Amino acid sequence: MTIMQEDRSWPLILFVAALVLLVSGMLLWVAISGIGRKTISSSVLTVPPQENAAASGAMFVPRAIDGIRVPATEAHLLPFAVMIDNHADARPSAGLAAANLVFEAPVEGGLTRYLAIYDATSTAEMIGPVRSARTYFVEIAESLNAAYVHLGGSPEALEKLKKIRGFRNLDEIANGAFFWRSGKRSPPHHVFTRMDLLRSAALVKDWHVAPSHLWSYKEDAPLESTTTTVRGRGQGPSVAYGGASDVSWTYDRTSNAYLRTLARKPHVDADGTRVQAKNVVMMLTDAHVVDAERRLALRTTGRGAAIVAGDGRTVPAAWQRSPGEMFQLYGIDGTDVFLNRGTTWIEIVTSKEVFEKAATLK
Repeated sequence: MTIMQEDRSWPLILFVAALVLLVSGMLLWVAISGIGRKTISSSVLTVPPQENAAASGAMFVPRAIDGIRVPATEAHLLPFAVMIDNHADARPSAGLAAANLVFEAPVEGGLTRYLAIYDATSTAEMIGPVRSARTYFVEIAESLNAAYVHLGGSPEALEKLKKIRGFRNLDEIANGAFFWRSGKRSPPHHVFTRMDLLRSAALVKDWHVAPSHLWSYKEDAPLESTTTTVRGRGQGPSVAYGGASDVSWTYDRTSNAYLRTLARKPHVDADGTRVQAKNVVMMLTDAHVVDAERRLALRTTGRGAAIVAGDGRTVPAAWQRSPGEMFQLYGIDGTDVFLNRGTTWIEIVTSKEVFEKAATLK
């Protein structure tokens, strides 16, 4: 090869090298940017067809889980129902103040446990301690079409979970990657999760959207007015679950919220946030012991008495539920109860005496 031929080949070599570098750079950019990946928003944050129609007619619509007005694309996202411990050794809890909806009910040993419901857009960074399943909490999670987050469960609950077709079951025992065990807490009160891990679990398992209508909602009553009903001055219910589980709710008229007291102390999360709610509902049901461990079976279907605290007033009501459906709340005249937009806390009790004492509040 002559010197002239070698000089002519250099431009071709340089062109090929530049092309290789360009293609490699593009591939690296795609990998970093995530183009082509399946994202959380393509699964957990999917909007059902009926919400697409709603979006064209209204920019903001009530979110199913708590009535807060949000973009239509966020109104019916997958909720996560997390079992949270309420043993004295498990306190302080984490993430309860961030929940959109909470159910509290008795379990064995004179204790209660929480089922905290979180919208998929929640940013809660620590939730727990996560504890085991009970059948009545499973039934509530099923009625919400929620992903049910727990750590094991009673034999009855685990058997029930096997029988519900298509149930979104996230048990830490088989899904440890979406939880962690804190070295700062003692077992069994040391298992926690957070919202980004729960969204990742839903993505991996291809779980999609959930509830439609839950309850009827309204705006807060005004603080002062000459033309409409204003906020009352009554306190929320006191719930005598027993000893370290006793609860009371104090109404703050300025914020129109109920502040929670647990075992005669302000109930605060691990990050110092005070637990509060816009609505406090107390429901009476019946229960019976199912095993030697004194675990309970609570009735969640049929009808029962209830009281609803909101806007500084406590009013009599009734609850009703059919299998697979969410609890419905009715006034004494049979019409729907309207709840304030925001967090609702439902206290389930099995003692008629405890319920009647709380029902005397105004």
